[in-house]
Amino acid sequence: MKRREFNGKTLRIGIDLGGTKILGALVDDDGHAVATRQLPTFAKKEHPEKEILQTISTIVQDLIIRAEKEDRTPIEIGIASAGIIDPRTRTIRYAQSLSVKDFSIGEHVEKALQMPVRLCNDTDAAAMAEWQKKSRKRDRFMYVSVGTGIGAGIVMEEKIMQGAGELGHMTVNPKGQICSCGNYGCLKHYASGPAMEEKVRTKGGKYKKMAMPEIVELAEKGDVWCQNVLKEGARYLGLALVNSIHLLALKEIVIGGGVLQKGDYFFSQVEAYVKRFTMSYMAEGITMKPARFEAELGAVGAACSIR
Repeated sequence: MKRREFNGKTLRIGIDLGGTKILGALVDDDGHAVATRQLPTFAKKEHPEKEILQTISTIVQDLIIRAEKEDRTPIEIGIASAGIIDPRTRTIRYAQSLSVKDFSIGEHVEKALQMPVRLCNDTDAAAMAEWQKKSRKRDRFMYVSVGTGIGAGIVMEEKIMQGAGELGHMTVNPKGQICSCGNYGCLKHYASGPAMEEKVRTKGGKYKKMAMPEIVELAEKGDVWCQNVLKEGARYLGLALVNSIHLLALKEIVIGGGVLQKGDYFFSQVEAYVKRFTMSYMAEGITMKPARFEAELGAVGAACSIR
């Protein structure tokens, strides 16, 4: 399929496919979103695939119109989705948040819109977006998302390591609780948002129904119980990151996701653990930073991943 061009000026379209919303962005060669369009996902349990395809089609068509008003023409589409992804066949093998299984989304979107389409994991897309926007692009880069679950995107030699990054299923406690993956003691059960919420609520009283934003806020204000729970989660995440550094010789780690949106306490605890337990010669030159939390991060990464 030929690329669509207009006066030598090109853009790519990135789609961030989430369980509640679908965000599209026109992305330039510098990794900047020059226009965005967002709609609710409307993924009904009966026919979620049809609803998703219709919503993506509407967003893409709106973005094409927007681009052509500026004498620019999108040439490709990148789609970032949560779940188990097969980039080769452009199929979402399973995504609980979308209620889909074996959904060949790439083929369907390409047929409907007559543009080349690629599919990637949403955390991989966020990693590529974070890496792409850096003025000093360092190799051996990892983006970690800590939210409902825990995932990682790894950039090596300017490319995403496809199929890697299941950080949430790294064993951090061999005698820990069983996970849905069949393993025991997976990181997600100790350092994800739901895991830390569950631990805080065991104290009862005012903590009984407490959600992550309030937990983080109280920890920032000095609440000892909330601080202790976040410290424990940070230690487990820090352990996973130290192991990753020792295995991959990482040079930069960026941590994002919902857990970090309300304050710096959790990040500072993770950073302190990593600095303490990383081998000294491997720790030299490593940088750790919180993510920027740009709303279009996933969509930008989806567009960047198709270069």
